[in-house]
Amino acid sequence: MQNRLFGLVVFLSVPISACLLQQPEESAGNSTDDVVGEAMAEKTPARFFQLSRQDIYASSVKRPSLDTGDGQTTDDGQDEIPTDIMFATCESSPDEVAVPLNPLEDRTCDVVQAIAYRSDDTGSYEVSADFVWSIADQDVATFHFMSGHGFDKVQRPQAQLDLFATDAFDSEPETIVTACAIPRDSASHLFEPLCVTLPLRTVVNVEASWCFDGTTFDSACDVVGFRQDGRYLSLDGSTAQDGDIFVRHVEFVRQGFRYVGSLLSSSYMYGVVGYDGTSDLLGTWQASRIPLP
Repeated sequence: MQNRLFGLVVFLSVPISACLLQQPEESAGNSTDDVVGEAMAEKTPARFFQLSRQDIYASSVKRPSLDTGDGQTTDDGQDEIPTDIMFATCESSPDEVAVPLNPLEDRTCDVVQAIAYRSDDTGSYEVSADFVWSIADQDVATFHFMSGHGFDKVQRPQAQLDLFATDAFDSEPETIVTACAIPRDSASHLFEPLCVTLPLRTVVNVEASWCFDGTTFDSACDVVGFRQDGRYLSLDGSTAQDGDIFVRHVEFVRQGFRYVGSLLSSSYMYGVVGYDGTSDLLGTWQASRIPLP
């Protein structure tokens, strides 16, 4: 759970995670024209930052055109071919994209971003590219393509099923996401697209209110609300990461207690509880999903 990136942006009125590479910052009081020459001469090495809410359509970075003096313009980067592609979700350089089935709201961890960059003797920097996306097994997941944005660097997969819809109750449905970069230059037809892949796994969706009883609970139905982003869970309206889910294993911390359990179905789980930070067990618990009205 290292290197998680937090932050939401608006993308066609849908909140998504957007992790881009830092571009050279303009000096206060200077116009874009004043700093273009310097920005073009010195490309900033690649690093992640959180995209501001105002940068809604940052689907690619193209540097400003330069006036050649004869009425023509050039675009530094039009003839630059990417040498590699980086993926990002809510984590930088993720091992997977984990997509819950039928989320109530869009989150950040089930968004995939592909970043084309070039490494040469000046360093590593992002280059402009269109992307062609595909999912190997569309019985597992498909892309939620937004109109006019099939070539964007950001896409949101949608799960078609989870492990309880298959015969393999101990393994999550899995497929492969592929992103291929096509450079934006006049000779792109001579360039073989650069492609990278990322495992996609569908996750049981536990986002709901659950009725808990057992050790540490005061009644036969203490209601606990789960919010889920990919594999990560937060409880009772918390904005922190309180737990996670992997296959049928659920683990979370609440009010100083650590709960470890298993999903028997998408609507029922059970397990043991102890003090957080110790191996001592205090007792057992069980929980049922409260149906929507």
